[in-house]
Amino acid sequence: MRRMRQWVIETEGLTKHYGAVHAVKGLTLRAAGGRITGFLGRNGSGKSSTIKMLLGIVRPSSGSATLLGRPIDDPREIREARRHVAYVHEDKQTYAYMSVREMIAFTRSFYDDWQPEVERRLLEQYELPTGRKVRTLSKGMRTKLALLLALSRRPALLILDEPSEGLDPVSIEEVLQALLETAAAGTAVFFSSHQIAEVERVADHVCIIDRGTLAVDAPLADIRADPRGGLREVFLDTVARGA
Repeated sequence: MRRMRQWVIETEGLTKHYGAVHAVKGLTLRAAGGRITGFLGRNGSGKSSTIKMLLGIVRPSSGSATLLGRPIDDPREIREARRHVAYVHEDKQTYAYMSVREMIAFTRSFYDDWQPEVERRLLEQYELPTGRKVRTLSKGMRTKLALLLALSRRPALLILDEPSEGLDPVSIEEVLQALLETAAAGTAVFFSSHQIAEVERVADHVCIIDRGTLAVDAPLADIRADPRGGLREVFLDTVARGA
């Protein structure tokens, strides 16, 4: 019998509205373990609101979802799920008054799955100034610090919201390579982006969201084989049809 793929993220009719603004509308999607899922959409399409609902940061207006098989509407269950999830959020805010060294030590103290060798490698690779206060870092450096804090763990699931924001092309390539290495080591990766090239570079599976609604849910290989010409054309066609 064919073994069913384990879903690390599963939503059913997930909806979030802020007053008259409907950020996410009846979203039903699934992200499987053992792969990199690219969550592609324009800025303001509902990607960040979806991720915040999955992590229990904001409450859905309706619908349901599970994270690592645990329902997000149960506070105890979502806390347990988040113990096994590393999250790099869009604004990359950390404790600004700490130094980089203090921030790493503070975060390390919470996790018994911390990988010191990964921490050392990323410190060198990202050229992070360990003695400087986080608040003095550039946006790109804050992004690199947030990635180090996430990638130095052994999470079951890594969720990233626009991970390359503020990075130069060389650093973006380093981040994408890190995602590939993380997935190869057994961690499921779910990352949002509005950059088509980033998703095409590393994703196994692509979910395209437009105006809060899931428009495309398919393996990247199938999209590449599409006679319309690939991910860029599919995405642009999706946006045009939704306009």
